[in-house]
Amino acid sequence: YTGNVKRYKAVEGQSTYELHRSECGRKSLFLRRHKFIDYVSHCFHNHGWSLDACVSYALAKGIFQKDQVVSTKTLYNYVELGLMDIKNGDLPEKVKRNTKTRRARVNKRILGRSIDERSPRIESRKDFGHWECDLVLGHK
Repeated sequence: YTGNVKRYKAVEGQSTYELHRSECGRKSLFLRRHKFIDYVSHCFHNHGWSLDACVSYALAKGIFQKDQVVSTKTLYNYVELGLMDIKNGDLPEKVKRNTKTRRARVNKRILGRSIDERSPRIESRKDFGHWECDLVLGHK
């Protein structure tokens, strides 16, 4: 039988896979909205505007439409990743902020005994000097 039989060819299968793989996945907004990102960079360096002011001004004046703009958060992410010519040191408010996460100590030192462990004799308050007061506990 010499009919039309399809056979698997590794080279052809690999090229088909690579073609399909190149077209899948979400494309970066950085590449698709480069005109807006160049505009933000220009306004930041020449006018001294913040990234949020650049986005708001572009939308308010109609320079760019909503689908041509990336959000302020995305712009800050691009700065963090080093994709833009703006650096973290150029952003005065970002440098001021402390973004370190606070952690609770696992083995916290207990300094002294708790007031709950006082003797019943003190509870009667017959002796001079056994006072009770409320303490304000700070964050430390």
